[in-house]
Amino acid sequence: MQHIIKNIFYAAGLASLIVNAAQASCGSAFCSINTGAEAQGDGHDLQKHLDLRYEFIDQSQQRRGRNEVSGEFNSDDELEKRTINRNLIATLDYPVNTRWAWSFQLPLISRDHTHDTLLEPESWQFTEIGDVRVTGRYLLNEPRRSTMNSGVKFGLKLPTGSFEITNSEGAEAERSLQPGTGTTDLLLGAFYTQPLASGQSSWFAEGLWQKPLAEHQHYRPGQRFTIDLGLRHTLNDRLRVLLQLNGLWRGLEQGEAANPTDSGGTFVYLSPGLSYSLAGYLEVYGFFQQPLYQRVNGLQLTADWSAALGVTYRF
Repeated sequence: MQHIIKNIFYAAGLASLIVNAAQASCGSAFCSINTGAEAQGDGHDLQKHLDLRYEFIDQSQQRRGRNEVSGEFNSDDELEKRTINRNLIATLDYPVNTRWAWSFQLPLISRDHTHDTLLEPESWQFTEIGDVRVTGRYLLNEPRRSTMNSGVKFGLKLPTGSFEITNSEGAEAERSLQPGTGTTDLLLGAFYTQPLASGQSSWFAEGLWQKPLAEHQHYRPGQRFTIDLGLRHTLNDRLRVLLQLNGLWRGLEQGEAANPTDSGGTFVYLSPGLSYSLAGYLEVYGFFQQPLYQRVNGLQLTADWSAALGVTYRF
C-alpha cells in the first residue's frame, strides 16, 4: 500500500511540472481543497475543531472545453470578463463520541463579477452569507483497536444564502453567481485514513456526492462529485508537509433560470501545502492549488491558480 501511494503522488508531482502555469484553476466559486477533520488526521479524537479558511480564486481566463479562448460571447450573448471570489469558511467539527461526529459549515462569500452584454457592461459586487452545510460522520471501526479508519458521511446543504442579489442598476445576477442556490442538497460520502509504515506520514482518501433534491425558482444546480487523495508528512514537532490530489465533476444546471450550455465540467488539481503548529491546540496552514486537467462544458471563466489559508483551533 505504501508503494502504491508513493507512486500516485510521484505521478501527480511529475504532472504538475509539465502543466502550463497559464492553465485554469478551481473552475468554480470554491476551492476543492479538503481541510476536514479526516484530512487533518483528526477524524477519530474527541476534541472539537473550529476551522477558519480563507480562499482566493480569480477567474479571468475564458475556456471552451479544454482550450483557452478570448473575446467570445457565451450562449446568453455575454462576454464574461472576470469573477474574483474571496471566501471565508467557518467549520465546527463536534464529536459526540469516538465514532459519531457532526460538522457545521458557514461560508461568507465576497464576489466581484463583470461582463459585457451586446449593449453595455454590467457588474456585481457583494459580500453575503452562503449556503450552510450540516454533515454527520460515522466511523465504521473502533479507533482504539485499529490504526486505519474508515467511515461514511451524510448531510444536507441548506438554502440559507440569497439567490436574488442585484447590482446598483437593479439587474439580478445570474443564478450561478448568487451566494446561494435556493435548493436543499443531499450530501453522501465515504473516507479512509491510514498511517504509513514510517510513522511520520499518513494518507487519506475521501469521496463526496452532492445532489440537489428539487428545483427552486426555476433553477436546479448540477450534481457534484469530489474525490480527494491526501498525504501528510511530519518534519518535526510543529511543521508538516501536505499534498492533495483533488478531483471534481460538476453536472449541468437545469431549469428556466439556468444556463445548461455553459455549466459543469471535469477538473483535477494538485494542491501542495504546509501546516505549522503554533501551540498544541492551534495550527495554521496554507495551500496553493494548481490545475492538472480541466474540461468545461460550453464557455466558462476559469482561473490561473487559487490559494487557501486557514487556522484550526482544537478545544
